[in-house]
Amino acid sequence: MTHPSQTGTSAPEAWWLGADTVEAAGLSQLQADEALARWGPNSFEPQEKHSLAFQFLARLRNPLILILLTASAISAATGDVTNAVIIVLMVLLSVTLDFVQEHRASNAAEKLRASVALRARVLRDGTTLEIPVTEVMPGDLVLLSAGARGRRTDWCCMRATSSSTRAC
Repeated sequence: MTHPSQTGTSAPEAWWLGADTVEAAGLSQLQADEALARWGPNSFEPQEKHSLAFQFLARLRNPLILILLTASAISAATGDVTNAVIIVLMVLLSVTLDFVQEHRASNAAEKLRASVALRARVLRDGTTLEIPVTEVMPGDLVLLSAGARGRRTDWCCMRATSSSTRAC
């Protein structure tokens, strides 16, 4: 992808806070602070959490569970209450075990996600800094290396020079 000023097309937001200063030394700390105040941190929005009761009841919508509950109702209607009770108990046990396992796994994944602090190398005010990825703003020059990772897909172009490759 090329810089919008090279293609003759206009870009949104004047290519994020002024291309001339970005080209020379990256964003200034003032520009980065303004961008952070304007757009917020570079992170995903937290997903809406449903109540535990809703999460549990949602598992009852499984087609196999619905078939078993229907079979239980038919058994009860035909007078075979013992089989109906056994089927309902097995369904409740299965759904409960599934719910508990998934809830524990979800909590473990959330704790792991919180403990991992991704960092990025950026060029700001002509100096290379290592900052949390949540502070990377549109217009930052991100210095990439093998294995580099980020959180959000940003407007980015790669420019190869004789000595390095850098994001702009």
